[in-house]
Amino acid sequence: MGKSTKDQRDHFYRQGKQEGYRARSAFKLLHLDEHYGIFGRSGHALASHMLGQEVGQDVPEDAKALLCAQLGDSLGARVHAALLREVHIPGYVIDLCAAPGSWSQVLSRALGPSGACIVAVDLQTMAPLEGVTQVVGDITTQATADSVEAAFQRAQSSEKKCLADLIVCDGAPDVTGIHQVDEFVHAQLMVAAITMALRMLRKGGTFVAKVFAEPYTPSTRMLLAQLRRLFAHVELAKPPSSRASSAEHFVVGLNFQGSYASTSTIRYNFLGDLQGYNTS
Repeated sequence: MGKSTKDQRDHFYRQGKQEGYRARSAFKLLHLDEHYGIFGRSGHALASHMLGQEVGQDVPEDAKALLCAQLGDSLGARVHAALLREVHIPGYVIDLCAAPGSWSQVLSRALGPSGACIVAVDLQTMAPLEGVTQVVGDITTQATADSVEAAFQRAQSSEKKCLADLIVCDGAPDVTGIHQVDEFVHAQLMVAAITMALRMLRKGGTFVAKVFAEPYTPSTRMLLAQLRRLFAHVELAKPPSSRASSAEHFVVGLNFQGSYASTSTIRYNFLGDLQGYNTS
């Protein structure tokens, strides 16, 4: 009898193999898109999710207004901005900590046909993917951001600076087994991902990143509060394909409120506050 493992019994593992994905994590990005429309659907996706309706159903304006009223004035304004954001299919996309490439595969399949420029960044090389440009480098450095920008410029055959419409990060550090060390290292990875967003995300863009956090804890509330200084709407999501036993969640930031020029002045203060994430 063949060896039985938890992965082999996992529905998403088997489905991923059948559909040719490099890892089951592909379904996490697919599920996040179903809820939030990060690949270019309108705010109806988010409204449907928040109202408990089937994704894809048209949400009347009065229902949106009622939802915002129920959530309160401050949060309601942010939600309303997210719900009414323009439909924009991402044309420039960055996949941070991309290896082995399952999220890049999803991006290529979803956005490649529309001509999107997808750049995958990781410290190690991965097997090539059609429509995906690889940048081997450290996401914490300006040199890597410059390499990504150069890849965008080559894609449009222009020297004009291009910013990303969508930045995603499914990265996680190598686990040591020492809880506090692992939390600290992953917090630094999160800081690096947000730094890249501050450098490379256009106004109105979307940011998605993995975090290891439990809802409602002080450190998680602080993380979300800091991100809400940069995005019109922020949620902590747990897609169905994320194992219930894992503390893994994903932060989804919609409608980035700044540009490289306007956020450069707040980068120091914001990232200084974020250093405390998961240390309380």
